[in-house]
Amino acid sequence: MLEGITLAASWGDPKALQKRLRITSSEFKGAIATLSRAGLIEEIEGKWQKRDQHLYLAGGRSRAEIRAFHEMMIKKALEELKLKTAQEDYERRLINGFTFALNPEHIERLKGKIITFLDELAQEASEGECADVYQCNLQLFPLTSREK
Repeated sequence: MLEGITLAASWGDPKALQKRLRITSSEFKGAIATLSRAGLIEEIEGKWQKRDQHLYLAGGRSRAEIRAFHEMMIKKALEELKLKTAQEDYERRLINGFTFALNPEHIERLKGKIITFLDELAQEASEGECADVYQCNLQLFPLTSREK
């Protein structure tokens, strides 16, 4: 939703944005209210605008709201895989992954590289006039339990 309000589409018809984001009217209104209360958007000349070009959430601790957001985005990716099977849908996305062995001494450096890459990707993607909202999920988590 936050990114949707930046699209080049006319804000004269919020229902069009709601439809493009595939959310209900109550979800749309709730998102606007939440984003406004959080100070992330403001209404200027009758149009909602983001206060900052990119939103960065400080890490460092586990938070229920952030976990819920990531869960929702992972579910959206699953919906893409299950429901959007046409070649055109495939060409509009990249859902990829790999499994690898990891030396634990490298984890913090690797996480830093991923964060830097994602920041560069967001900066490049939002240059110029934007017409679509995309979600980029990148999960890095252990598949093995810790040795005791």
